[in-house]
Amino acid sequence: MSGERTNVIFPHEVLKELRELVPKRQRSRFIVESTKEHLSRLRFQRAAQEAAGAWKAEDHPELTTLEDVHRFLSKTQKKGRKRLERIRP
Repeated sequence: MSGERTNVIFPHEVLKELRELVPKRQRSRFIVESTKEHLSRLRFQRAAQEAAGAWKAEDHPELTTLEDVHRFLSKTQKKGRKRLERIRP
């Protein structure tokens, strides 16, 4: 892994647990992957907050129940999977 070095201060108990559970030569990767996951959640939260209020229920009467929403999401996911299958080698 190439990148930059940085200094991070951990609480003693967190660092102790990290040392106990993650092998010595895998800690940087573990910290990077954990940070990426958390950043992804933060980006999603920010996007959700920015989009709050953009969806008006009266503009989408076909999605009034939870079952309607599940059906819509399932259909959208199927389309996405089919699209991925077409563009993947």
